[in-house]
Amino acid sequence: MSKTVHNKLVRDHIPEIIRNNGESAGFRTLESRDEFISALLEKLFEESAEVRDAVWASDSTEIAKEIADVREVLDAVAAEFAISPQEIERIQFERREKRGGFAKRIFLESTE
Repeated sequence: MSKTVHNKLVRDHIPEIIRNNGESAGFRTLESRDEFISALLEKLFEESAEVRDAVWASDSTEIAKEIADVREVLDAVAAEFAISPQEIERIQFERREKRGGFAKRIFLESTE
Protein backbone atom coordinates (compact mmCIF):
# COMPACT_ATOMS: atom_id res chain seq x y z
CA MET A 1 0.00 0.00 0.00
CA SER A 2 1.34 3.46 -0.85
CA LYS A 3 1.68 6.27 1.64
CA THR A 4 -0.64 9.27 1.28
CA VAL A 5 0.31 12.54 2.99
CA HIS A 6 -2.66 14.49 4.36
CA ASN A 7 -1.25 17.07 6.80
CA LYS A 8 -4.66 18.30 7.94
CA LEU A 9 -6.82 18.56 11.02
CA VAL A 10 -9.22 15.65 11.39
CA ARG A 11 -12.11 14.82 13.69
CA ASP A 12 -11.39 13.17 17.05
CA HIS A 13 -12.53 9.65 16.11
CA ILE A 14 -10.59 9.42 12.82
CA PRO A 15 -7.59 7.56 14.35
CA GLU A 16 -9.93 4.89 15.71
CA ILE A 17 -11.84 4.65 12.42
CA ILE A 18 -8.59 4.22 10.48
CA ARG A 19 -7.39 1.50 12.88
CA ASN A 20 -10.77 -0.29 12.67
CA ASN A 21 -10.37 -0.31 8.88
CA GLY A 22 -7.10 -2.22 9.29
CA GLU A 23 -4.97 0.74 8.22
CA SER A 24 -2.22 2.58 10.02
CA ALA A 25 -1.53 6.30 10.12
CA GLY A 26 0.68 8.86 11.75
CA PHE A 27 -0.94 11.46 13.97
CA ARG A 28 0.16 14.18 16.34
CA THR A 29 -1.65 16.53 18.67
CA LEU A 30 -1.45 20.22 17.85
CA GLU A 31 -0.12 21.75 21.07
CA SER A 32 0.30 25.32 19.84
CA ARG A 33 -2.86 27.42 19.83
CA ASP A 34 -1.66 29.27 16.73
CA GLU A 35 -1.07 26.01 14.90
CA PHE A 36 -4.52 24.74 15.93
CA ILE A 37 -6.26 27.95 14.79
CA SER A 38 -4.36 27.86 11.51
CA ALA A 39 -5.41 24.23 10.98
CA LEU A 40 -9.03 25.11 11.81
CA LEU A 41 -9.01 27.91 9.25
CA GLU A 42 -7.56 25.59 6.60
CA LYS A 43 -10.26 23.05 7.49
CA LEU A 44 -12.90 25.75 7.11
CA PHE A 45 -11.69 26.48 3.58
CA GLU A 46 -11.65 22.76 2.77
CA GLU A 47 -15.17 22.19 4.09
CA SER A 48 -16.49 25.34 2.38
CA ALA A 49 -15.18 24.07 -0.95
CA GLU A 50 -16.97 20.79 -0.29
CA VAL A 51 -20.23 22.70 0.29
CA ARG A 52 -19.66 24.47 -3.04
CA ASP A 53 -19.06 21.17 -4.83
CA ALA A 54 -22.17 19.58 -3.31
CA VAL A 55 -24.27 22.61 -4.27
CA TRP A 56 -23.07 22.52 -7.88
CA ALA A 57 -23.85 18.79 -7.93
CA SER A 58 -27.36 19.60 -6.59
CA ASP A 59 -26.99 16.84 -4.02
CA SER A 60 -29.09 17.96 -1.05
CA THR A 61 -27.92 15.07 1.15
CA GLU A 62 -24.27 16.00 0.60
CA ILE A 63 -25.07 19.71 0.98
CA ALA A 64 -26.53 19.01 4.43
CA LYS A 65 -23.49 16.89 5.42
CA GLU A 66 -21.02 19.51 4.26
CA ILE A 67 -22.89 22.35 5.97
CA ALA A 68 -22.79 20.25 9.16
CA ASP A 69 -19.01 19.91 8.69
CA VAL A 70 -18.61 23.67 8.25
CA ARG A 71 -20.67 24.25 11.38
CA GLU A 72 -18.49 21.78 13.31
CA VAL A 73 -15.38 23.73 12.34
CA LEU A 74 -17.05 27.06 13.19
CA ASP A 75 -18.12 25.64 16.57
CA ALA A 76 -14.49 24.68 17.24
CA VAL A 77 -13.30 28.19 16.31
CA ALA A 78 -15.93 29.73 18.59
CA ALA A 79 -15.00 27.38 21.44
CA GLU A 80 -11.32 28.27 21.06
CA PHE A 81 -12.26 31.92 21.61
CA ALA A 82 -14.81 31.14 24.37
CA ILE A 83 -17.75 32.39 22.31
CA SER A 84 -20.99 30.60 23.16
CA PRO A 85 -23.50 29.42 20.55
CA GLN A 86 -26.06 31.68 22.23
CA GLU A 87 -23.82 34.71 21.73
CA ILE A 88 -23.36 33.86 18.06
CA GLU A 89 -27.11 33.40 17.58
CA ARG A 90 -27.80 36.72 19.33
CA ILE A 91 -25.31 38.57 17.13
CA GLN A 92 -26.57 36.81 14.00
CA PHE A 93 -30.14 37.87 14.84
CA GLU A 94 -29.07 41.49 15.52
CA ARG A 95 -27.12 41.67 12.26
CA ARG A 96 -30.01 40.18 10.31
CA GLU A 97 -32.38 42.72 11.86
CA LYS A 98 -30.06 45.65 11.02
CA ARG A 99 -28.61 44.51 7.69
CA GLY A 100 -30.99 41.82 6.48
CA GLY A 101 -30.33 38.29 5.35
CA PHE A 102 -30.05 36.96 1.82
CA ALA A 103 -33.68 36.08 1.10
CA LYS A 104 -34.10 38.86 -1.47
CA ARG A 105 -31.06 37.67 -3.48
CA ILE A 106 -29.73 41.21 -3.92
CA PHE A 107 -26.47 41.36 -5.89
CA LEU A 108 -24.49 44.61 -5.59
CA GLU A 109 -22.96 45.51 -8.93
CA SER A 110 -21.46 48.91 -8.23
CA THR A 111 -21.49 52.08 -6.16
CA GLU A 112 -20.41 55.65 -6.94
